[in-house]
Amino acid sequence: MLKQARNIIPRYALLITAHLALFCALGIGTLFYSEPGQKSEGERIFRVFEGKEKTIRAEMERIGNKLPKSGKGKELWLEAAGTEQEFHGLFYSVSLHDSLVYWSSSLVAFDHKAEQIRQEGIIKKLPTGWFYIFSKQVDEYTVFGYMLIKRDFPYQNRYIQSSFQEDFKLSDQCEIIAEQNPETIQVFCQEGKFHFGIQYKNKQNGSSQAEIPAFILFMLFVVLLSAQMHRTICDLRLATTVKFLISISFAASFYLLLNYLKLPAEVYSGKLFAPFHFAWGRALSSMGDYLLLSLFLLYIAQS
Repeated sequence: MLKQARNIIPRYALLITAHLALFCALGIGTLFYSEPGQKSEGERIFRVFEGKEKTIRAEMERIGNKLPKSGKGKELWLEAAGTEQEFHGLFYSVSLHDSLVYWSSSLVAFDHKAEQIRQEGIIKKLPTGWFYIFSKQVDEYTVFGYMLIKRDFPYQNRYIQSSFQEDFKLSDQCEIIAEQNPETIQVFCQEGKFHFGIQYKNKQNGSSQAEIPAFILFMLFVVLLSAQMHRTICDLRLATTVKFLISISFAASFYLLLNYLKLPAEVYSGKLFAPFHFAWGRALSSMGDYLLLSLFLLYIAQS
């Protein structure tokens, strides 16, 4: 029995190692790159939010006190909030009926029309990103305060990229959720009113810390399993043509199975398996699929 085990282990060493690599690839995200707890992370984000809210309401109060003698915002232009608040993602505007009479920055697409905003504020997607908006009525004026949560652009390049305001210390692979959802990181105020939600992306448009090590382990699994299958086919006492057909069948089945299961999730949710750089139909929809197909073609050529 012991002698048989000693013979089996060297013979199937590649297969055993391949499954160990697959197990590590499937579990690496959970074991080493787990996402923070929803409740604790929501409380941390709210503490940052609360501090910024105090600053923005104090500045709105200051702006409101100057409005009656401002001459439609002239004094406000001379005494702007400055670059420090802009650096922390805080912006302001003043509307008079349907006219925008003051804005603190050109980085925000301010709306010239006053809108109804709840006392605790609202989260809103503007052309340049997600902002939490506060309002204060001062006579016929409406003062708005805009707290930047995340820059979000429809197109990105080396100069403009979507990213969270750095005070929140959130990964750019998170996204804003405006509706209350218990499966997301939810940010509530002290009175229990919902502000907004944060969700880690789980789709083919981003990358994560676990993507690269998971991809290396995944490719190790594919190579080792293919090598084990090649060794097994070579040991068969069959005609060369039959062995070649078996190799083709294995490569095609293995590739289609990987495409169907799309596991590990850390690998298939990354940029390599997204149709950013290359896509050609459903069977070859990303650079990752192209790489896998190239490996299997190489495997067939060696058969």
